[in-house]
Amino acid sequence: MTSRVDNADIAAWWVPIFQGSNLGIAVGDMKGRFLHVNPAFAEMSGYTADELVGQPGTMVLAPEEAPLLKEKQDAVHRQGRTTFETLYKTKDGTVFPVRIEASVISEGGVIKGRVLLAADISAEVAIRKAKESSDARYRILFEQDPSAILMVDLEDLEILDANPTAQRMYGYSREEFRKLRAPD
Repeated sequence: MTSRVDNADIAAWWVPIFQGSNLGIAVGDMKGRFLHVNPAFAEMSGYTADELVGQPGTMVLAPEEAPLLKEKQDAVHRQGRTTFETLYKTKDGTVFPVRIEASVISEGGVIKGRVLLAADISAEVAIRKAKESSDARYRILFEQDPSAILMVDLEDLEILDANPTAQRMYGYSREEFRKLRAPD
């Protein structure tokens, strides 16, 4: 036996989810205006919900991202859902990275609006940049070290890379090294 739940019950369930989510949630119309935003979205933007509702979504978009907006809107309309990273700008002008999951709201096959789930990814981006910086520093050390260095896969002992000193000492190119295994 299945139980039928009416739309009023479903709406009652979604309100606490919308209000209590740690993710910023925004619902917009086809003109790009905010219809609803949850407290997390308002907090991340630095605006109140009342300041955002009725305003264009571009008010929280960093100016350098504006030229890409149409392309992202078109993608969500074509696919029904898409995920991307962009930059938001707070009320005080602070710019920060966000990951957006955008979905269309449709009725009878007609797109009526969009819903956005927004997550501040500042910490993730900082870690990514630190790793890239570390990788770049490592690469410089690897390339300039006067000692011969081989990077070897510990499982199958394939040579993954060889620095220029190893190439000169052993007379193999980087490509030739990559065809060898450490025991060779």
